[in-house]
Amino acid sequence: MKYKRLIAYLIDFAILCIFIFMVSIFFQTSNINHLQIEMSSLNEQFLLKKIDFVTYLNYYSIILQDLDKQKVGLEVIGIVFMILYYIVLPYKNKGRTLGKMLMHLEIYKEGKVGIDTFLVRCLLINGLAFLVFSTFFVFILPSFSYLLTISILGILQIMLVFISTCMILYKKDGRALHDMFTFSYVREYDEVKK
Repeated sequence: MKYKRLIAYLIDFAILCIFIFMVSIFFQTSNINHLQIEMSSLNEQFLLKKIDFVTYLNYYSIILQDLDKQKVGLEVIGIVFMILYYIVLPYKNKGRTLGKMLMHLEIYKEGKVGIDTFLVRCLLINGLAFLVFSTFFVFILPSFSYLLTISILGILQIMLVFISTCMILYKKDGRALHDMFTFSYVREYDEVKK
């Protein structure tokens, strides 16, 4: 079941990526294209050693923040999609996302699984917290502080996923951090019995 769980996570992640990619096509503006060209030019100048690291970092943080401000609409749509897909869908569908349905898995706990369970799981393992905080911080932090903050949040998100993956694979009960925080489990279900 441990590998089925990881496959279900990858399926759900692929669905999220495909959705974001398809929606991002509609958010390509001339401002975004211009900023992406600026970023490429900056990277090239740094690689060719035409600018030093401090200069590169200062300009990089400014361009990145401007780029993220231009993509706020996309991030809001991503947040809404994540809430619908990782919180509402499993809440209404016996603890199952599409990936879990394909792998015959469900989230359960003693008693009724509340929406708060799916919210905490989504915040921790699916990156909702990272997306919400980065969307918020893009408007209130100076560019370098924003770069530093989202870098730290990104590293924390990657660590959460890595630690949870290791826990699923190597712990006897296969429970990850988000399972422990929500007192929930992932189990296989049998369609015949349901």
